[in-house]
Amino acid sequence: MAEFSLYLGMDIEPDHTQLSYYNIQKREPESVSDTADEASYLLPNTLYVATKTEQTEGEADRKWYVGSQAVRRGIDGSGMLVDDIYNRVMLNDDVWINDKKYRARDLFVKMARLHLEEFLKSFDEYTIEKLVVTVADTDPYIIDALRKLRIELKLDEEQFEIQGHERSAVYYIFHQPEVLRNNSVALFDYSKKGLFYYSLSQQRNRSPYRIEISEADFSDKMSGDGQAADKEDLDDLFLEVVKETVTLENISSVYLTGVGFDGDWMERSTNFLCQGRRVFAGQNMYVKGACYRAFAVHEKRDVLDNYIICSDTVVMYDVGINLMDNANSLYIISEAGREWFNTRNKISIFLDDTDRLDIVFRNMLTGDKTVQSMQIAGLPKRPPKTTKISLEVEFYDSESGAMIIRDEGFGMLYPTTNKIYRKEFDLHGEDNSMQD
Repeated sequence: MAEFSLYLGMDIEPDHTQLSYYNIQKREPESVSDTADEASYLLPNTLYVATKTEQTEGEADRKWYVGSQAVRRGIDGSGMLVDDIYNRVMLNDDVWINDKKYRARDLFVKMARLHLEEFLKSFDEYTIEKLVVTVADTDPYIIDALRKLRIELKLDEEQFEIQGHERSAVYYIFHQPEVLRNNSVALFDYSKKGLFYYSLSQQRNRSPYRIEISEADFSDKMSGDGQAADKEDLDDLFLEVVKETVTLENISSVYLTGVGFDGDWMERSTNFLCQGRRVFAGQNMYVKGACYRAFAVHEKRDVLDNYIICSDTVVMYDVGINLMDNANSLYIISEAGREWFNTRNKISIFLDDTDRLDIVFRNMLTGDKTVQSMQIAGLPKRPPKTTKISLEVEFYDSESGAMIIRDEGFGMLYPTTNKIYRKEFDLHGEDNSMQD
């Protein structure tokens, strides 16, 4: 079998995972099933660990299964089923399996890797050109687990990317006919967490163009836990939400996603939605959006190259240092416009007769600047331009993070002190503390 260049999308949600690959001939993503029923693309986020008696001779380690195989073996086998892994990661929990303790994060990585390996069995030879993983929650513990997944898969940073559901939805929408987004676009996501509404609108009166995403939480009305089991009641509740949202804007198209929309219960609500709007329903919007993003590497262009997505997960600040020259030049360390977990960078600089750095945060939309000074105390006195430091920026969310400074010395002449300085920042308020 010939070698395949694979551009993959992976959507990991609390209960299930989806996979898609970009079909170059059809020029669109195709979803993947792990059962004979190709209409079922929701791969259960369940692990099964076999007992020694269930293993074939010669297997030294316990055998793990994932997805539908795990569920089937859980019915007939004597091993152990492990589920709710995703939520346990967000709790930074441990899981006991028989007499052994596992970190939930490690089980999450194993689960995702096994899902992917099951799919890759379809190819004798392949190269993963790009894998984009999209997740329902950009929780720090989930992000940390996904970074461990990249290492486990032996993919470099160019081959692997994480993005949230909002960005994946935008990628999917922007690969549909343009007429479907001439005005605003509405997205309803109804999962076990409840019903959430997203409005996507474009601002094209300045460059770069903006995609503004607003969110509304209706989980108090439609919780996703089956509280309104009656179809008519559910339909009426959703109709109330629809009238409260889509009537406030000029909507070109509406997308419905999430397992909550399964079942034949939408009638009056659908009829209302379809009045002057195109309505689409499906479960693979996010995974296909991730796959479109992965294939952008091959095309060397991106449909969002001229856009900035404005949402709660996107950093809206350029971060740089004031070069303290006559022009007060700003040297950018990290650029705005990316999700917080993808906004990190590191530079090296030489200090010239100063122990102070001015860190500048510039709002990309307004141009407003916030300046915070960092005193670098305790370094030995060295000649000018012989104190080399590294300066790294990392974000905890879209508006807070830390600057990390490390003394790198100057070769054998002026060895490093190994001092590390960390300054937390919060762009909602001033926090000038620095730890050494």
